[in-house]
Amino acid sequence: KAIGFARPRLLWLLFLEASLGVIPAAAIGMLCALLIVRSLAGARLNLPGIMLTPAALAAGVLIALGLAILSSVLPVLRIVRLNCAQVLRKG
Repeated sequence: KAIGFARPRLLWLLFLEASLGVIPAAAIGMLCALLIVRSLAGARLNLPGIMLTPAALAAGVLIALGLAILSSVLPVLRIVRLNCAQVLRKG
């Protein structure tokens, strides 16, 4: 705020920061789950009906987006209430 960013821009920056932390981790987790299920479930564990469906992958993406939104809510609330003059005086 002190260097001239508008409030909507700050909100998007905070959401982007949270997304960059959550979404790659969720993608790696879903990829690992997909590889494990394909390699172990049918052949080694004798569980031929277990598979990762597109609906399960879509649910994982929606959960990751929800976590990104939830993890950016508290910093957004702090930024919105922030008074730049007080912060600059305190250092």
